[in-house]
Amino acid sequence: SQNYLPTYTETLERRLQLQDEKIHNLEMILVMMRQNQTKKNAPDIILNEEISYTQPIPSSSTTFQSIPFYQRIFTTTVTYSALEIMLKIPFTSKEGVGRSRIIMIFDNEIVVSDQTMYQPGVWQLIPITLEGLIQNVQPGKHKIEVRAAVDNGVLYIPWYNPAVIEATLFPQLKGFYLVKGSVQLKYYLFVDTHFRTYSISSTKTNAQNL
Repeated sequence: SQNYLPTYTETLERRLQLQDEKIHNLEMILVMMRQNQTKKNAPDIILNEEISYTQPIPSSSTTFQSIPFYQRIFTTTVTYSALEIMLKIPFTSKEGVGRSRIIMIFDNEIVVSDQTMYQPGVWQLIPITLEGLIQNVQPGKHKIEVRAAVDNGVLYIPWYNPAVIEATLFPQLKGFYLVKGSVQLKYYLFVDTHFRTYSISSTKTNAQNL
């Protein structure tokens, strides 16, 4: 009849039905947000540099010595869950039989990569790659540094001779620096104890009621 009033059970069932519809809609929104974020959340290219050489870069210290040629300073504005660093040096060599070590340092204290080379009694050109991953990098100014040490002789990073094919043939042989930062976003779905308010956010502190 026109004066019919729904019972408490019917009202509750309707509220639960609406609640289920809201949850379903929010779940669909969350799925779309994740899919969209996956497409957009490519790593930030912080440094992408070809390195040209015009002269040899020597190092003869028996303790770790910084190589200013490979120092890079950059500023980030977001927190990166992961920072990937890679430096390719196409040809190194050492005068004298013995060992040499080349390390990459991040922000004066974090060892990103550490490589040891052994030079036999013949002249060799040895390519090296220094690479590593740093987690939870906060916004601000950061520094990448390369340090080297030898047990004797002189290490060249690289050895360069303008009369040989590394320099005379086009394209000239070059080094390569790459720094990439990745941001990992997490989404949170909130439902209150009375099933009345919802929110979706990339962070807990930024959650907004819908």
